[in-house]
Amino acid sequence: MSIHATPDRETVRSSRQAGEALAQVSGPADAVLRVSDRAGRVIEIAVPADAVSALGDVLEAIGQGHAVRVVADDEELTTNEAAALLHVSRPHLVSMLAAGELPFRLVGTHRRVRLADVLALKRRDDEARKRALDELTGLSDELGLYD
Repeated sequence: MSIHATPDRETVRSSRQAGEALAQVSGPADAVLRVSDRAGRVIEIAVPADAVSALGDVLEAIGQGHAVRVVADDEELTTNEAAALLHVSRPHLVSMLAAGELPFRLVGTHRRVRLADVLALKRRDDEARKRALDELTGLSDELGLYD
């Protein structure tokens, strides 16, 4: 599923409302989704807990006005796509690949990187950045720089 364009105001508004309603559910659980089609038929669909959680994430992103694309973790990215996801230049990404910071495979002469690996690296970098910021904040407190 993809929404390639920025969602319109009505989509943002209704997604935000749906996401807020879904957030009221205590912990993800299996659910039944009731969908009405244009002919007026109501269809009930059993939705597993993991999909309910993912739906909440999608609704939250659309509710914030973001375009959304849902892909499988094992999807492979080009170096341009991976670099864009990591907010680095393609040459920097290629040097990261050469240094072994991120696994890749060659398809002919082109490098391919698994989305799951890119997201794991991004998560590790984000966590390291947060720890460093917390440490700096602690040092600033100790030095009285916030007084």
